[in-house]
Amino acid sequence: MFGLFKRKTYPTMTPQIIQPPGLTPSAAEAKSLYCDYMIAIGFYRKDRVESMAGHFARHMREHETALREAISDYKPDVKQAKSELKECQAELKAAATPKEKTWAEQAVHRAEAALAQAEAELEKAAEALEAFKQDKRPFLIGYVNKEVHGDDAEGGRGGN
Repeated sequence: MFGLFKRKTYPTMTPQIIQPPGLTPSAAEAKSLYCDYMIAIGFYRKDRVESMAGHFARHMREHETALREAISDYKPDVKQAKSELKECQAELKAAATPKEKTWAEQAVHRAEAALAQAEAELEKAAEALEAFKQDKRPFLIGYVNKEVHGDDAEGGRGGN
């Protein structure tokens, strides 16, 4: 009698499931793959999968928007770091005493490190956006697995 309440288990989506191997789906193809997979595993019926695919497409657009916003958020940091580096370099040129020169050199090194870090963060964000634009598989796999298996699914939404 208690077998009636047994929860159905669904397979975990892996990159090997996406055929042909090496396919880098566009947004439309990812949506189609989402529909096909969710119907194939029996998670959604055909009459329900289209509305859920709309949610998937919206989340995919939101993810891309968030990646673009991350780039926009890092650009002012790079600009500010460049400005601070120029100020420190100007202070170094204006340094009159050895003590002032030492202090200014340290400030230049700190400003260079801050600039390098800001540029690295900007580059990392740009690479993440470019990777997402080129290949929707990690997002698709993470989204499906989270939807099917919950928060404990490996990969999570967005595959990050």
